[in-house]
Amino acid sequence: MARTIERQRVAIGRALVQQGKVFLLDEPLSNLDAKLRTKMRVELKRLGATIIYVTHDQIEAMTLATRIAVMRAGKIEQYATPEVLYERPETLFVAGFVGAPAMNFLSGSIGRASGSTARIENDAIALDRYPCSNSLADGQEIVFGIRPEHVSLADEATRSPLIQVETLFIEPMGADTARNASRSV
Repeated sequence: MARTIERQRVAIGRALVQQGKVFLLDEPLSNLDAKLRTKMRVELKRLGATIIYVTHDQIEAMTLATRIAVMRAGKIEQYATPEVLYERPETLFVAGFVGAPAMNFLSGSIGRASGSTARIENDAIALDRYPCSNSLADGQEIVFGIRPEHVSLADEATRSPLIQVETLFIEPMGADTARNASRSV
């Protein structure tokens, strides 16, 4: 294993010394330990060169890229900036793939009787604060995606819950755990 890591580091070094204008890197950090991976991500970002970078590690992709092509079965699902992929995924695959922890999905339908709402089982969520298509018809089936950091225990104005949910698991992640503990499901 140590030899593989050393060979990988030497290969990256050789490529960088040649001062190319474009680098093609295929999982260059995959065999490095976490601390060295973080350091190498910083170094690669500082290069300022054009890098076409293949990785299955979304942290690498999201931190290094200016544009990302999310692929599935050899086809591009979405090509966009990291921010757009995260905030406005175009497919359920991209929505579930980008972000850790993953987006939660709830099946429901659109209600248009008293303003746009998403009906999830017996609950209704007003959609006036969320970007969604106005072309959705009353009763149309939808999949409502919710990122864990966008969930709170109760409506902040009335302190009453909007929908009933159950917390299945909380990952202790230091500052993120402390910050989101009051905003957990």
